[in-house]
Amino acid sequence: MPPAGRCFVRGGSLGPAASSIRLACLSNPNALAVLNSEELADGASGKGELYRVLTKGDDDQTASLLKNPDSRFLLCSLYARENLVADIDEVMWRRLVQFSWSNPALNWDRTSSSGPDLDAWNLQAALRKFLTIAPATPDWVIPVHQVFLELDPSRTGTYQSTEEVLAVLERWKAIAVKDSFGDKDQTGFFTPLPMAEELRGLIAALYGKVLINKKLVPVGKPDSEDVALRCAWYGNTSDMSEEEMDAAREKDGTILTFAALFNDLLLLKLPRRAEIEMGLTHGLSFIHTKRCAQLKEHYHAFDPRPADELLAEAEADKSPQGQRDPLAPLMTELAEQRALIAGLKRIVIWGLIVIIAAVVFSHR
Repeated sequence: MPPAGRCFVRGGSLGPAASSIRLACLSNPNALAVLNSEELADGASGKGELYRVLTKGDDDQTASLLKNPDSRFLLCSLYARENLVADIDEVMWRRLVQFSWSNPALNWDRTSSSGPDLDAWNLQAALRKFLTIAPATPDWVIPVHQVFLELDPSRTGTYQSTEEVLAVLERWKAIAVKDSFGDKDQTGFFTPLPMAEELRGLIAALYGKVLINKKLVPVGKPDSEDVALRCAWYGNTSDMSEEEMDAAREKDGTILTFAALFNDLLLLKLPRRAEIEMGLTHGLSFIHTKRCAQLKEHYHAFDPRPADELLAEAEADKSPQGQRDPLAPLMTELAEQRALIAGLKRIVIWGLIVIIAAVVFSHR
């Protein structure tokens, strides 16, 4: 008879109740240690129950395991293709990656005065390695996109040199991802770029900076010919003037907004965040909401409510039966105050213009 723990993950005919118990166990923080124990190892192959769930478990079991926040060591192996997953085939590897993207531990970092969070650092390094070893083929573009879209930019770490960043961006270039009908190139989820180019823009926004003379410097420029290098600038520059934002918006439209949403330095500046919010689409609003939540976690004084007046008014006007935020009444009051202030400013400015015009006219 197998050990009791094994029947929690094996399929069999235990019924829906047992299946629910198995899934609950796989979500338990202690599950990985139990599954990886010698007691559950297969004497013939030397591989444990953890390997069996990864490679032979049904989709629900495998997904529960890879979404378990306590599985960071397993995610490190998965993205670096080491240890337990070193010998699995490409199709299985891609399947596991697809199950892993929503694990909240991707952004955990418990570094404190007590010491560094080595699991977090190892996971960041594994993700950077993943971009250099994952097959740069159409089948992989969307799974890779899903994983890296979840990352908090402050949890990525950096490559060692500009050459490494450029090499990664080059790997994912000119990959044609076809739509569901197979006759056209699929466009990105958030931009008009082809899907692979949007992925390159995402990678550039997250990793397009290197440490030079103790300062993080973007690898691209706003006038770079390669759109990915422009995204590297938008996602990593320390600031952009209003004129530079206008020029970039005219050149790249939603591509600017997409990349800039991963730039903490811009989002923390209220005028810049307002300009970024001007370019939000329905899809980009999803990223904006997530990024504001991440910044709120890092900076408790950060106000996640819209900086752009028009967006704030639109949020305040949402129906209570719709997706209205619990802070909607406060947002409504704030929007009204901002609108009133803006109206008073316009009255004062036009009043001054009239007075100046009258004075000038009277002296003629």
